This record gives sequence, C-alpha cells and structure tokens, in this order.
Amino acid sequence: MYGQDPNIGLTMLVRPLVDRLERQLDTMGSSDDTDEIPRRLMANYLVSALIALLAEWLIEDMPRPPAVLEAYYQALADTTLKRLAKI
Repeated sequence: MYGQDPNIGLTMLVRPLVDRLERQLDTMGSSDDTDEIPRRLMANYLVSALIALLAEWLIEDMPRPPAVLEAYYQALADTTLKRLAKI
C-alpha cells in the first residue's frame, strides 16, 4: 500500500530518472564492460545530486532562476563525467 512505504515516492521519482540516464550513458559509449564504475552507480550518483540540488533550491525559496540552476547542474555533471571517464 502506498501510504505505508516512506520510500515509494523516492522510488517512483529516482528509478525512472536513473533508468533514463543509464540509457543516455550507454549511448555516450559508457558500458559496464569498459567502466570501472558501473553505469547504474554513475546514474544513481548524478540523479541523487540533481535531487539534492533541487531540494536545496526549494528550501532556499528558489533564489535563482531555473536556467541558472540548470547551468550549475550541467557544470557539475560535466565535471563528474569527465573525471569518471579518466578512471
């Protein structure tokens, strides 16, 4: 039952995002055969960072426009992916 599992909301939010990002990583040439860090773990990491960034933005009463927040996330994600590519 939905009301009894506190993790259902996160599962319904996180899993589809992780699945989609994992597919995108696959199209970028990332594969579990060549990566030291599994794609699923990379996708979970990046989605978790996005959710934390959005939560902080909402808690702080949205101090910046969404486009600025998107630029911040893109910069953080790009940096992370570039570093992971070197591992």
